[in-house]
Amino acid sequence: MKIETSQLQQLVITGLENLDPVKVVTENFEPGRGTITISCFGKAWTADWPAMSGRTVEQFFSSASADYLANCLSRGIQKHQYAEGDHADFIRKTVLEKRRAREIDPEQARESFDRAECMSMNDVLADWNYESLWMPLFGDVYDAGSADWPTEPNPDYTYLCLIIDAVKTAFLSPESQS
Repeated sequence: MKIETSQLQQLVITGLENLDPVKVVTENFEPGRGTITISCFGKAWTADWPAMSGRTVEQFFSSASADYLANCLSRGIQKHQYAEGDHADFIRKTVLEKRRAREIDPEQARESFDRAECMSMNDVLADWNYESLWMPLFGDVYDAGSADWPTEPNPDYTYLCLIIDAVKTAFLSPESQS
């Protein structure tokens, strides 16, 4: 068994507008290699970088884009998510476009149009008729880019980016560099 000790830097950022206190722990293993853990209100995110061109975690983090950092801290997080709620208008508009383009037959158009009332994307996915009725309209909605389904900002992404901006500001402040 091998046991090593290392130097950790911890910042606690308070007094933030619309955010609870943010705790940041960084560890620089050697020049250009390190890790960061950020926690706020019971949630935590962590990332490590094995190659940062000789920079410290603090320097690297401060210079990286919020989009890149959000993806490193929460793999696969998306800026937008499918919108919640009633999508009947979107479904009906798509039915009409596909029918006018003769991509679906009149019977399928009528059934889809009539069943659109109060449906959400989750209702479409749960429909036992999904492949025959909805796939010709929307493609594979399990593939997020397949249809222009209504989207909205992802609140988890927005929240994480607020935290990232606070951490970047803290790393650039003179108080954190002492």
